[in-house]
Amino acid sequence: MRKKGFVIPVERIISSGSLIKNWVDDNHFAGARFYVLGPESTMNLVRTAGGVVVPPESEDCDVLVLGHQNGYPFVERVEHALSLFFKAIAAGKPIRVLVPNPDLIYPKTRENFGFTAGILGLIFQESMKMRFPDLEFNIEYLGKPYSPIFDEAKRRANSSGKMVMIGDQLHTDVKGANDAGIDSVLIGSGVTELKNITASSPIKPTYIMHHL
Repeated sequence: MRKKGFVIPVERIISSGSLIKNWVDDNHFAGARFYVLGPESTMNLVRTAGGVVVPPESEDCDVLVLGHQNGYPFVERVEHALSLFFKAIAAGKPIRVLVPNPDLIYPKTRENFGFTAGILGLIFQESMKMRFPDLEFNIEYLGKPYSPIFDEAKRRANSSGKMVMIGDQLHTDVKGANDAGIDSVLIGSGVTELKNITASSPIKPTYIMHHL
């Protein structure tokens, strides 16, 4: 941000991962055991929040964090976490599932895209429907379009002044802003193509920009 000419104090920057601390405090989960899918940086966020990160081979935990899709043997660790999750439900001890970043995809370049940790949430959600179709299950999300990240932004801004959400995704950035009651700017150089925004689109930004 500094290279772009924006000098922003670190305390004014909020990431979905940083909201793990709020979640732990609100749910009184300090000292709880967290199984983390993610690299060391994600594990450090959990530790900073007061959670205890269990080893990858663990067969028990209190919270499953679907934090990142990189930095570990993906298939092996996800399958182990899914099995651990199913065993806990079968034993009558369901595990809380936390996803800081709900985004599914992101633009790596103009023409190349990658998937993000939100995909893990879909894997667990759909797997749950197949394994336990009659059991209600809710994943807890922290980032856009869900309210925790917008609530924290409003709290730090002391609910004063105008706020605007600038983003490139209709179903996360713009929807989140609409739900939070703030203006939004959709950038056309990312995931959502501006040509797909029509009068009948259920989600609409306040403003449109072709690029930053």
